[in-house]
Amino acid sequence: MTRIARSPFPKELSLFAITERRHIEHQRSRIWIIKMDELERVDELALKAKSYPKGSKDRDKYLTRLTNVIWQSRPSCQNSYQLPYSIYMELQQDAIQQVFLQLYDQKIDEYDPNQGHLLHWFRETLGFRFQDICEEHLKIRRFQKNHKKKPVRDESLDKPVYQNDDPSSTTHLDNLEQPETAHPRHREYEKLRELIEQDPTGKFRQAHVEKREEVTFQAIILGRLDGRSWKDLSEEWKIPVPVISSFYQRNIQKFKPIFRENLDT
Repeated sequence: MTRIARSPFPKELSLFAITERRHIEHQRSRIWIIKMDELERVDELALKAKSYPKGSKDRDKYLTRLTNVIWQSRPSCQNSYQLPYSIYMELQQDAIQQVFLQLYDQKIDEYDPNQGHLLHWFRETLGFRFQDICEEHLKIRRFQKNHKKKPVRDESLDKPVYQNDDPSSTTHLDNLEQPETAHPRHREYEKLRELIEQDPTGKFRQAHVEKREEVTFQAIILGRLDGRSWKDLSEEWKIPVPVISSFYQRNIQKFKPIFRENLDT
């Protein structure tokens, strides 16, 4: 009779370890599966968007539909760097957003269906972009680990600053930034916010995500100025992050003349 070796760990712990291992293996081997109907639909929408001039409502309409179809195909990257799940998802989201922006700013006008499916280009570009972002993330982590901050020394603000071992007439208080000059961009921020809220041309309120009249360019940029994340805005409006961010970036380019006219000094 063959004896079955028992695990030295409790049953619950063994099951947890197996589940965790399967989860990690799943993330390592995760592959973005693209269906044929998705390939054809993306190509169709890309050609439609390309046929309209930049900044036009029709082009924005088809770019929004294109974004939705790509997003519904669940683009993803392999976690070959074995990053913690939360970091992996965050970096993957950054990579997806960057590829969407590249698609709108450049690739859509260069797209030629005879050179391959657009979704294949998106998947390949996403893989390279995700790799670059991961390597940059790991590089920063290594730098932070090797350059830990030294303890800050408590000193009186009116104590003189020493130069070449000799006390100077300058004190630590003199080196502190004064309110008038400490944040030179604060006034620019206030001017920008005032421009967005007043909306002298009415275009910031008129531009909105397709079929979502409440999700205007004005609402999005005010949210960003308030420090809200793309994820936060996405959850509030139930719209994928790439749809909101790409709409925002396209309109930033469209409204540049308004910004220059009202903000340039």
